[in-house]
Amino acid sequence: MKNISIKGILLGLISLIIIDELGGVLLTLVLAGDLTTDIRTEIQSDTSFLILRMFVGAAALVAAGFISEKLAKSNGLINAGILGLVSVILTVLVLGDTYPIWYLTLSYLYQFPSALLGGYIYFKRNQLKTDD
Repeated sequence: MKNISIKGILLGLISLIIIDELGGVLLTLVLAGDLTTDIRTEIQSDTSFLILRMFVGAAALVAAGFISEKLAKSNGLINAGILGLVSVILTVLVLGDTYPIWYLTLSYLYQFPSALLGGYIYFKRNQLKTDD
């Protein structure tokens, strides 16, 4: 329990929300050129958008997992793992059944490993710095 950092997890979650939302808005602007409610509703049923949106979400989770472990300064991946679990829970609560089943399934599956990957990148990067 001593390696768990509430501060690291919360700031990782905040960074996840910010990065993910900014990425989603930028992706919508690039693909649709507008942010009106009608455009956002319409584009969310486009398969290409949904696939790209998952990549944006995965990148945001990798960054958030990295940030979480960096702030926690722990020797494990516990904070990134907790961040990944919280992300899955929030996604289950937020997405509901408004998206295709394939998108929902993949969205639930990639989150935990993506957050762990971010923590692992921090761990390996930090390990290389201490070896020099």
